[in-house]
Amino acid sequence: MSKKKMTKVEFIGEVIRQMKDIGYVDIGRSAGGLFVPQLTEDQKRAGAESNDEKADYHFVISDETPDDWGTAFLERGAKLDPFKNNAFVTYSHPWLSFAKADEFIGRSPYIKYKDGKLCAGFNYQKPQDVDGVMVSNMNALQVKAQLDQGIVKCASIHARATQGGFGGSDGLEGLDPDIFYFTDWTLLTWGILPFGSNTNAVLISRAMETENKEEVIEEEEEEKTNEVDDEKNDEDEMSKRSSSVISRSYKHRTKLNSLSSF
Repeated sequence: MSKKKMTKVEFIGEVIRQMKDIGYVDIGRSAGGLFVPQLTEDQKRAGAESNDEKADYHFVISDETPDDWGTAFLERGAKLDPFKNNAFVTYSHPWLSFAKADEFIGRSPYIKYKDGKLCAGFNYQKPQDVDGVMVSNMNALQVKAQLDQGIVKCASIHARATQGGFGGSDGLEGLDPDIFYFTDWTLLTWGILPFGSNTNAVLISRAMETENKEEVIEEEEEEKTNEVDDEKNDEDEMSKRSSSVISRSYKHRTKLNSLSSF
């Protein structure tokens, strides 16, 4: 028997029940027994000084836009420091306590709010020589290829929420009364996936799109010039060959004609 999909009302009802009964709810998928250590002050400073441009890809992974389930994550309630201490990125949302190694496809070199949007970088796991054996994460390489080709570009956060309420309630005045807003939540990780519940959470750029654009243009123009020269050389060579063939054919026919006259 197939499991019936929850409606928005049922989903929000379950969110409220879990926050009341156990004090939190995991949005995305349960984190199981995930241990999230606290950052030291040095780690916080290092995270704040991280260089955005070091990322292979740049994403918006969340904002305050209501998602398909009728919920929204408020910036003022976000706790990002625990994530910065691990900063791994997954493909989709695996059950973290039982996830396979190749489901962790890379790391996030930075994460920060910019103009109301939660932005994060993504560095995919590169092949590495481990004790003479080349180890590759094929999931990471496939995701990279799909990002480069525009096949996948959505992102989704995996968060643990402890407080929230409907718009219009205490502290949430002026907000949509049909939307449930999370006012205290911790980011556990985030993932790349084909389709996310927040349509604004997407890939915004690749590192290769912003580096040495002029050099790339010059290289492309040089390649085109070389291609034209090559084509011209090929045409000249073909012309020479054709002339040679025609000349040999003419001589051959002349010889045959002279022989046939006897």
